[in-house]
This record gives sequence, C-alpha cells and structure tokens, in this order.
Amino acid sequence: MPLTRRTPCFWESFCAHVASLATKHIIVGGDVNATQSPATDCKTYPDKTPTTTRNDKLYANFLKDTALIDVWRAHHPSVKNYTFYSHTHRSYSRIDSFLTLQTIQPCTVQTSIGNIVWSDHAEVALTIQIPRLSREWRWHLNLWILRDKPTIYTENVAPATVWAAHRAVIRGKLIAIASSQKQQRLKNLTTALAELTRLETLHKQAPSDQLLAHITATRERITQLSKTDVAKNLMWTKQRFYEKGNKADSLLAHYIKDTDPNWRNYARSGTNSCGISVLLH
Repeated sequence: MPLTRRTPCFWESFCAHVASLATKHIIVGGDVNATQSPATDCKTYPDKTPTTTRNDKLYANFLKDTALIDVWRAHHPSVKNYTFYSHTHRSYSRIDSFLTLQTIQPCTVQTSIGNIVWSDHAEVALTIQIPRLSREWRWHLNLWILRDKPTIYTENVAPATVWAAHRAVIRGKLIAIASSQKQQRLKNLTTALAELTRLETLHKQAPSDQLLAHITATRERITQLSKTDVAKNLMWTKQRFYEKGNKADSLLAHYIKDTDPNWRNYARSGTNSCGISVLLH
C-alpha cells in the first residue's frame, strides 16, 4: 500500500521519522489534506457545521504524538483564514501549514497566508530568525534591462568612447533604469495583489460566480506580471551555476579540502550553527 496522507501508515511512518530527529530543531511544512480543528479551519457554503474526517483525526493524533505546533495558529489564535478553496464542494479550508517544536517556536518571527495565485492553494510564509552567512555584495551589470534597449549614449559619440570616459555615469544610468522598471513592476504587482486580497475576502464572506470570475481574472494578471521576474531569476540562477561550476579555482579548492586539514583557512564556510532540519512533503 502506498504511503499517502490519507492512510494511518503514512502518519505512523512520518511520526517515527520525526522521532528519529529528536535531537534536532525541526520545521515541517506542506499540504497535509487535514485540519486540526475543522470548526475554526473550515467553512462551507451554504453555511453548515464542518465534520471531522478520519484524516483530521489522524493528523490531530500525529500532532499530539510528536508535540509539533501549528505555527500559524500559534501566532493567530482567534483568526479565521484559509489556504485552499474547493470549487466542487464550495468550501474553504486551512490545510497548508508549518509545524515546529516548542524549542524553536521563539525563533518564528512571523507567519502569514497569502493569495491563491499560482495553484489552487494559497502561499503560506514563515519568517524565522537564525544566523546565516552571506558573501560581500558587489554590483554587477543587470543584463536584463538591456532587452528594452535603453537610450544611454549621446549622438555622434562612439559607444566605446563614452564607456571609457564615463563608465561611472553609465553605471548610474543603468541602475536608475533598473530601479525605475523594478518600482513600476512592484507597483503594478502590489496593486493587483491588494485587489486579489479584497476580492478573496469578499468571496470568503459571501461567495458568488461574479466574484469568482473577477478573482480568476486578477490571478491571471498577477501571473503575467510575475513572468518577467521569473525569467530574470532563471537567468541569474544560470549565471550563479556557471560562476560556482567546476573551473580551475574550484578544482583547486576541492583538492585542498581533501588534502589539507586546515582547508577552512583558505575558504569561507557556510555551515549553519543552528542545526535546522527542514522537512517538506
């Protein structure tokens, strides 16, 4: 029998896995297809009392056995909000969550439920405060803005000459162009997300086909606005993979690591000292 979130086998196996990590700090995140308290985490139209399913009981027993805490509910003890809308059953439910142990609960700064945009589930965000290492920031030319062919050079002046004589000025103009484009995209996206939040709030209170049509159109607009950022992030990801690939300096670093016990003196270490384990299912 395959292990799914609707069978006792899954919860028993997952509970044993969590128990094996008892000496670590644990964060579990995902869609569990169940609610801890259907009375506060579910809403059906027309209004009727939500029923406790078999999977809800299995999930509640799992939380009890592992002593894991629903972070969103801990931060919002009396708020009703949902992460999933079923068009078939015309119902809302909060079945996506982050779970942590009590030991790491003080590190959770904020948790929130976003809009339903990319899929039929809303995004759930968790902010935790842990020390981390980051490399020194250095400015790089944002090649993405060159796709729009901005006008930088003056007439009758060779681009090479301008680049040699006014490199700092050109850099400033490029930064200004990128900043302007980013601010405009962010403004449009923020406006669309605010509108989606307003429409979803109205739909949760009093659903209608007209509201649902407006929500669908707004989600499509947000998707189109986000495609530019997705494409740009993919481009930067490819560049990072190239920069961190196996080139001469990388091969030398690997060799030093294997042969010299003091290799940490030659390179930075990004090891996290908190021992955080993240489980996604």
